[in-house]
Amino acid sequence: MKHLTIRFLLRCCLIVGLSLGLVQKVCADESYRDIEYSKPNEYLSIFQRAKSPYIYSKNALTVKEEGLNLSDVTLTLIDNNTETKTETQIAIAEDGTVELPAVTEEQAENMTLRINQPKGAVSFSINFGVEAPKQKQVDYRTLFLILDDTNNFIDEMGGMASMFAPTMEAIKFTFEQPASIEIRSQNKLQQFNTDDEFVIVIEQDDDLLEENPQVVFSHLAKSMSPED
Repeated sequence: MKHLTIRFLLRCCLIVGLSLGLVQKVCADESYRDIEYSKPNEYLSIFQRAKSPYIYSKNALTVKEEGLNLSDVTLTLIDNNTETKTETQIAIAEDGTVELPAVTEEQAENMTLRINQPKGAVSFSINFGVEAPKQKQVDYRTLFLILDDTNNFIDEMGGMASMFAPTMEAIKFTFEQPASIEIRSQNKLQQFNTDDEFVIVIEQDDDLLEENPQVVFSHLAKSMSPED
């Protein structure tokens, strides 16, 4: 049950999907839908507070209606925080990704995302993920920031269920071949080798966080993920 709970929470925290239908306003004109910006902004703000360089966010529109092309879709951010309402068209990349700003909670209450398609035609999602380092040598402290961010995500997004979730205290690295990781601290050299599944799990050490030694990978990891 413990692992089921934490896997569920991590999935909720790191892969967040928001449907247009969940936060839409009822519009007299059925040719478009409005999304209250407060909910997307909540997730965008959490990501903005993340400190790890290995956390990424992807906001995207996905066409659901047969025959509809992404080029037919427009996304507009409507801001009612000023005396004169402003409307800013959001650029949509070829793969559907969009860049959205994180604003204060008060500002978000007076902002709306408008999509020029009816309900069910297009979905909008905000996805968080963890990517492995792209360098073979990194600072220990920078590497383990991912645990603080993940624990914060669980606390802020897990709701009541987060009370039953263990704290993330280790990082799991998965490789495509046998590999090793060295932690080159002042007192000793620690080396961790992959198991039969090409996996290495390293627990966070408070003393090493303070010292901040170099962590050296023999090969780049295919993936990394927080572990309890």
